[in-house]
Amino acid sequence: MIRLVAFDFDGVLVDSAQECYVTALAAFRKLGGRLADTPKARRAFQAARRFVLVGEDFWPVLEAIEADPDVDFARLAQADFNRLKRRHAPGRQRFANEFYHARWRMMHGDFQKWAGLQAIYPGMQQAANWAARRWQAVILTAKDKKSTVRLLGHFGIKIGPERIISKESRGSKTAKLLRLARQQRLRPGEILLVEDMAANALAARRFGFQVALAAWGYASQEQLRQAQAAGIPILRNGNKRAQLERIIRSTA
Repeated sequence: MIRLVAFDFDGVLVDSAQECYVTALAAFRKLGGRLADTPKARRAFQAARRFVLVGEDFWPVLEAIEADPDVDFARLAQADFNRLKRRHAPGRQRFANEFYHARWRMMHGDFQKWAGLQAIYPGMQQAANWAARRWQAVILTAKDKKSTVRLLGHFGIKIGPERIISKESRGSKTAKLLRLARQQRLRPGEILLVEDMAANALAARRFGFQVALAAWGYASQEQLRQAQAAGIPILRNGNKRAQLERIIRSTA
């Protein structure tokens, strides 16, 4: 039986692709990048979003777009992107530092403008607040904690700061889930992870966690097929609270 629901943030609760693009481009230019803000660059960035797990992953994305404005991330597989990350490894940490500084400057400079670059997915405020009332609920995210706290308040999601496991907590999502299970004295099978990246969902399930994949986020069709083939439930647009409840009750 499920006793705790762990929600990913970007791609599950909130669509932050536009904010990530604006922030990443500001950081990239601060470090000497010359990429112009064009519709083609935005489309390429959006196509690459499905590969990005942490902020520094935007560095190879922007480097590749600057080198070849016609780069087609939609045709790349995960292994191709992993090779791209290795080729562009130098500079990733510097970029990560500047990326989070740029986000901090925008968030504190004009919060409403910064928050307006993001949008909560329809129905997810209700679903998250319902889960928080009925069970324990946490946010499990690669995003920094300060911006996560501000956005949860902005979008009316009633999950407190003490329930946020953010990028400041070390390790993979699975490692964080294992620590959470120990802290809460729960078995992995009593925790449901709602995720939009098939790799994270599959990794968590290998350790016995219950998982569901959000189809409205950044998952590609390839990732959705991979999840379905592995028997992972897919949450789709529609009544998200009802879908979530069905998945939770099916584990009882």
